[in-house]
Amino acid sequence: MDHSCLSLEFPAVGGREVAVHFNGGELTSDAGLMILQHADRQLGLLDALAGGVKHGVRGLLAERVFPIAAGYEDASDLDRLRADPALNRDIRHP
Repeated sequence: MDHSCLSLEFPAVGGREVAVHFNGGELTSDAGLMILQHADRQLGLLDALAGGVKHGVRGLLAERVFPIAAGYEDASDLDRLRADPALNRDIRHP
């Protein structure tokens, strides 16, 4: 079995060597998320959106927990069930 790692060399960019080494380590197939997270930190988008949230943590948890308990685990039916009396209760007070 060949244990050598694949390496690719590219033309220099701005006087800097460009090389790619496929030797493992911490890998992900979702590297674009790192760019998105960096952009969010610079823009403050999630912080701005979180500032406009009108629901408390309990309400948000109830919005996920109760449908899961009722068998709607992927939440794809919740738009249709919006008016269902069992799922449309004021859950702030027991």
